[in-house]
Amino acid sequence: MKKICTNCGAAISDQAAVCPHCGKVAERAPSRSPQPQRRPASGQPQRQQGQQKRRPAQQRRPQQGARRAPYAQTRQRTAPVRPAPAPRPAVHQPVYAEPEPVKKAKVRSPKHDLIMRRVYQVLTVAVIVTALYLIIYMVQVFRVRSSEYKFDGLNIKLSHSSYGTAFKDYFEDTHWYVNPFNMKVTFKGESKHKEQYEIVFTARSKVKLKAIEIDERVIDEKLFGEKMMGIFM
Repeated sequence: MKKICTNCGAAISDQAAVCPHCGKVAERAPSRSPQPQRRPASGQPQRQQGQQKRRPAQQRRPQQGARRAPYAQTRQRTAPVRPAPAPRPAVHQPVYAEPEPVKKAKVRSPKHDLIMRRVYQVLTVAVIVTALYLIIYMVQVFRVRSSEYKFDGLNIKLSHSSYGTAFKDYFEDTHWYVNPFNMKVTFKGESKHKEQYEIVFTARSKVKLKAIEIDERVIDEKLFGEKMMGIFM
């Protein structure tokens, strides 16, 4: 009779103490001796061959398909008491400002663009006209102020040689006005004697005295020399 090595699984002789394949000590199989049959006691029926001894109800195995009781019901276990977790420190999260909503660009109509173009053109023309008037005003006033009145047959030396210096000394309040269309320059002022003068000049190629009014009274052209004499003296 042969036996099998428990280490390598090779078949060895029943009498071998060591496995010739792996060298491990072979275990001997326990010898089976026939057990004597027990006779039943007097008064008990003898069991026939093939019958099994019935176990008590508590030791019987559950039948196939029967549900077992859950483990928690069969054996009660007490869960270990865990300590409460320590409170976590408060974390201050940064506050982000909400982005401002994006404003949609307004779509202008062609009519609106046309109106704005017209307004721009009008403003441009107004600025140009104003600049031209200021230039003409400064040039014409400068021409009148720097010119002088020519006295006929007079060899007297006067105190003033131009209208500008004479008007500055004779009048207290002076104003100059220029008409760019007819090139007329008007002087208005109040004399030290409280007389209101209005003197008109024409400043085209030459500066010429055109008219004199004193207190809204027109002075004759023949008296221009006399009135100018009083101013220039």
